[in-house]
Amino acid sequence: PTVYEAVTKNIKETCMSQIGWNRVIVE
Repeated sequence: PTVYEAVTKNIKETCMSQIGWNRVIVE
């Protein structure tokens, strides 16, 4: 469960990072 939680958090941060970069590139 601990590992799964860490992986989920990592994926969530990665997705947020990609969205942020996409906004910067688009703008």
